[in-house]
Amino acid sequence: MAREEKEKNASYNDVLKDVRKGNVAPMYLLYGSEVFLADQLADAIVQAVFNAPKDDFNLHIFYGKEAPLDTVISTALGFPVMADRQVIILREADQWKLTKDKRDDLKDLFPKFPDTTVFIAIGSGIDVRTNPWAWMRKNGIAIEFKPLRENEIPVWIDQFLDERGKKITDQASLLLRTRVDLSLREVHNQIDKLCTYIGDRDTINEEDVEEAVGISRQYNIFEFCNAIGKRDLTKAMAVYEQMARFGGEPVYMIVMLTRHYHILLKMCEMRDQGTAPSQIQAVMMTENRIFPNFFQTDYWPQAQKHKTSDVKLAFRCLLQADIQLKSSAVDKDMLMQHLIYQLATSTAV
Repeated sequence: MAREEKEKNASYNDVLKDVRKGNVAPMYLLYGSEVFLADQLADAIVQAVFNAPKDDFNLHIFYGKEAPLDTVISTALGFPVMADRQVIILREADQWKLTKDKRDDLKDLFPKFPDTTVFIAIGSGIDVRTNPWAWMRKNGIAIEFKPLRENEIPVWIDQFLDERGKKITDQASLLLRTRVDLSLREVHNQIDKLCTYIGDRDTINEEDVEEAVGISRQYNIFEFCNAIGKRDLTKAMAVYEQMARFGGEPVYMIVMLTRHYHILLKMCEMRDQGTAPSQIQAVMMTENRIFPNFFQTDYWPQAQKHKTSDVKLAFRCLLQADIQLKSSAVDKDMLMQHLIYQLATSTAV
């Protein structure tokens, strides 16, 4: 089976367009943490091959933990039943337990798959540097699905709505972004819910999001602290407003922000002393129970946005706000919004 060599990963949108036109390749390697899109593409391939969402005789789905190598290979080398092609999907491919010899054998077998077989491997932790995945990446169509970034959510919201012939106002989009987790599956599910909720209307507004989308776990004190630490003023204000609406106490917010900045201060001081990030990560895990994934995605990027003097300035702002809250009849909402603005935008001279 002839295949062109691919030096770079393909684009999800480009491959999806080709598949929907009926241009289905013999082999796909779909890897990375955002498996929702991999599942969507696999479904599109099945639809294109069979002109239906499934085929009882020619769609074979295996799972890496329990898939016998011999069964997968014999199925792939076989032929479809009363159809032009068969599709084999190996899910959780990164959990396939194969010795090095078996991996090399599989690499040598891949070119022998008949043109009537479409083989799809999906796995969040696939190591494309090792066979057989390295061979698939070079000779098949490979797409890496990287973790969703927060600034990518608006694009996907618009794309999912465009597919349904719907629109969303800017304010409703912002509110939705603060209420969904960093997962395309979550974004997609909430869009489905909203489209069902608005019925024949073509535009989603803030009230629709308020009514149809529940308060996610992002509306908590930790996301509030993270938004401020990232200097994301827009999100920090949005999360604060929702927390306040549901009874969040300013004094508690200040306590938790102070704790958050103590962690950032320790990291900034170690960084300034020339401590390697890996060593800082180990110390934070031991002393503060900051697990590696939170260190890498939350705390360390925040520390990089602050000088040590910035963190010390934040402590002065927090102390002043705490004193005002406890000793004067101030407008708590106005005071908190001013504090959030100070923390998210101010830098020490």
